[in-house]
Amino acid sequence: MRKSLSAILISLLAVSYAADITPTISLRVGDMINDGLAFAASPVIGLSISGSANATTGFDANATSSRIYIERSYGKVGFGTYTAGDDVGKPYFTIGTSYNAYANLNVELEYVMNSLATAADALQMSLTVRF
Repeated sequence: MRKSLSAILISLLAVSYAADITPTISLRVGDMINDGLAFAASPVIGLSISGSANATTGFDANATSSRIYIERSYGKVGFGTYTAGDDVGKPYFTIGTSYNAYANLNVELEYVMNSLATAADALQMSLTVRF
């Protein structure tokens, strides 16, 4: 246990030295297409890691899913799994874009493809703050 904890801490230190790691907090609207005006927003937390060549990677999670993503100036692609509900363990894919509204506040629009899960495809919008 102590060796694995030490290895994790050393790898986090190495990554934090090599790149900028910023925490993110989002408020995401789950499905704007099927829910209409009765949609509900859910909080999402994550980490964003800035790399070279204006590429950003990271991960985020909420109460029902978690995912990893790669982001460039023109778009964002993600891969995740459901952690609750009928589709536990089944994957989903996201593609979308982000608009910098003000300083560190971004408006993100993403299409969620559920080809391997029973959930319907969704169009998600979120407000994200990076620290």
